[in-house]
Amino acid sequence: MEAMKERTISLDKGAFMLTFDVELAWGTYYARGSRSPFLDLDFSEVRSVVDEILDILDRYELSATWAFVGHLLLNACDRTDGVPHPDVVRPRYEWFPGDWFRFDPCSSAGESPGFYGPDLLRAVLDRDVQHEIAAHSFSHIIFDDPGCSSDAAASDLRKNVEVARSSGIEMRSFVFPQGKVRHEALLPVNGLQVFRGLDERWYYRHSGVPSLLRKVLHMADQFLGVSPPVVLPVRRGVDLWEMPGSLPLLPSIGFRRFLPVSVKVRKARKGVARAAARRRIYHLWTHPWNFLYQRGSMMRALSEICGHVAGRRDRGDLDVMTMGAVCQLFREEAD
Repeated sequence: MEAMKERTISLDKGAFMLTFDVELAWGTYYARGSRSPFLDLDFSEVRSVVDEILDILDRYELSATWAFVGHLLLNACDRTDGVPHPDVVRPRYEWFPGDWFRFDPCSSAGESPGFYGPDLLRAVLDRDVQHEIAAHSFSHIIFDDPGCSSDAAASDLRKNVEVARSSGIEMRSFVFPQGKVRHEALLPVNGLQVFRGLDERWYYRHSGVPSLLRKVLHMADQFLGVSPPVVLPVRRGVDLWEMPGSLPLLPSIGFRRFLPVSVKVRKARKGVARAAARRRIYHLWTHPWNFLYQRGSMMRALSEICGHVAGRRDRGDLDVMTMGAVCQLFREEAD
C-alpha cells in the first residue's frame, strides 16, 4: 500500500512505547518439524513471567500494548466434522505441509496452556495500570508469504477481531506475526487503525541487505550498544497508520547470552534520551517468552529500563504511550 503524503505532525515531547507480542505455542508454528529450541519451551511458565512483568509495570506505573494471538483468548475449542475452525480460510505454505490447524489440540486452557490463554488476558486487564490489548492475528499466520491469500488473511483478521469482541475487547492496533507486513488494506475493514511496521534500523528497512549481513549488523548493533532509532507514525491510508518499531528486547539465547544487562540498559537509555531530545518515540518491543532465558537478568534489564523511563516521565520530559493512544493522537491532529 502506498503511503499518503505525510503531513507535518509532531509530539509536544518525546515518548516511550512498550509492546509485548503474546503468542505462546502459536509462535512456534514456523519451526514445526525442525530442531528449534523454542519447541521445548514450557509455556505454562510464561504465566509467572507475565505476572512478574506486570509487577514491574505496576511499580513504575507504565502502560504497555499487549498484542494477543486471537486463539489464546479462547477458553476451549473443538472440531466440527473433524475440522478445527472450519470458518477460517487456511493459508497454504510450501514449508508447512497439511492443514495450518493440524497442531491445534482442540481442547481447553487447562489441558493445553500453550494454545489457550484467557487467564493471561485477565492478568493484564486486572491490573491497576491500564494496558492496551492489540491483535496479533488469530493463529499467527505469515501474511507476506505467497501461500497466504487475501481470503486467508481476511478470514484470520475477522476471526481475531470476533474472538476479542466476545471477550469485550475492541482492538485498534495490530502486530503482524514475525513482522511480515502484507495485506494492510484489510486492517481498517476490521476496525484496526494502526500496525507495527518494521524497525527503523536501516539494515532491516533496506531490502538490498542480504540476510547473513543483516544478522552480522544486528549482532554488532547489539554488542556495541549503538543508539537505537526513534520513530513517528506514518500515514498509510485514510484510516490506517504504521507505527514503526525501534528495537526488540531479545532473549538471552545463542550469542545473545553473552550480551551484558548493562549494554541492554545503556542502549535503551540512549533511545529514551534521543526520543526526548527529538520529540519522537522510542518503541521497544519483545515477547514474554523471551524472559524464560536468563530470567533474572532479563527482568533486571526491564526493571532498570522502566525505572529510567519513569524518572524521565516524572521530570516532565517524556510521555508513556500505547500504540493505540499514539494513533488516536495523530489521527486527531491529521483530521
